[in-house]
Amino acid sequence: MDEPPEPSALPDVAPRIRVVSGEFEDATVEMDFRTARLDRDSRQLVSVLRFGGLLFPVFGISDYLYLGLSTTAIVLTILRCVVAVAALGVAQLVAARPARSLDARYVTSVEVLAMAVFLVVTAVASKQLNTHNLEFAVLVLALFVFIPNRLVPVSVVLSLSTVMYCGVGLTTPAGSPRLTIEVIMTLATIVCIGAWAAGLLARSRREEYSWFLQERRSRERLEVEMHERAVLQEELEWMANHDSLTDLLNRRSFYELAEHEFAKGRRIGRPVSVLVIDADQFKNINDAFGHHTGDEAIKAIAHQAKLSLRTDDLVGRLGGEEFAVVMGGAPLRLAHEIAA
Repeated sequence: MDEPPEPSALPDVAPRIRVVSGEFEDATVEMDFRTARLDRDSRQLVSVLRFGGLLFPVFGISDYLYLGLSTTAIVLTILRCVVAVAALGVAQLVAARPARSLDARYVTSVEVLAMAVFLVVTAVASKQLNTHNLEFAVLVLALFVFIPNRLVPVSVVLSLSTVMYCGVGLTTPAGSPRLTIEVIMTLATIVCIGAWAAGLLARSRREEYSWFLQERRSRERLEVEMHERAVLQEELEWMANHDSLTDLLNRRSFYELAEHEFAKGRRIGRPVSVLVIDADQFKNINDAFGHHTGDEAIKAIAHQAKLSLRTDDLVGRLGGEEFAVVMGGAPLRLAHEIAA
């Protein structure tokens, strides 16, 4: 019989998910979830960082439209390129070692750098507030939805960035209280929607993983149950066909197999010999030493019979101290030798 399946370390109940962060409360389950999605999330992170790193400097075209080919515009372009290099560098690090995507510091550092440069650009090129508002909104949604972030760190970074961005808008000559209030309400709404969407996505992914764990747990339990039933079935079949004291074939099973052996012998024309063993004076052993000693004597006879016979010979206990052997292919001479 095959070995039983190894006991599973999977939880018996669905792991709980935190409401705020959308992560599993059990740190071990959370790490298993992130490891299971490592290849997919790392590829997504690399793709988004590369695309975002190449796209971020493109928005610098608006700087030249408002500032012209000036030193300020060149400096802003350099800052944008620094963010692009950082994003592409982190993408390369994650591509070389996907496990780095599990460390939130890599992607969070790029997000902080991008937001810091964006605030500098906003403060310097204050006349482009409409363009900056659009760029900031796109950046916020992209960081929430497309990058596999930890929800809490990215929410903190983007919330602080939004407050600072609105503060920069208030202090710029192009800003006005009315416009700033509108921008604050718009960006706050975008941040809330982005955080809500990211939270739903994080929770749905973990619920899907939780269902997968429970399905696998159920499958493992079914495998264990099937193995136990197979073992029990095998034991029942053995008990139905063998004598419990000697482990020899019982009377019914012996007669069935013996009939098959006789039929086979008649069909192919080979001899079949039968030995009948009866322990003499067995009743006297029971009377003198008790039934326990008699049982030991019966087991000794059965053991000696199995040692003296061939592997293919059928040996069974017909009842009490009576035994019988069927030797397929054994001529009478060989049966005499074995009996002797």
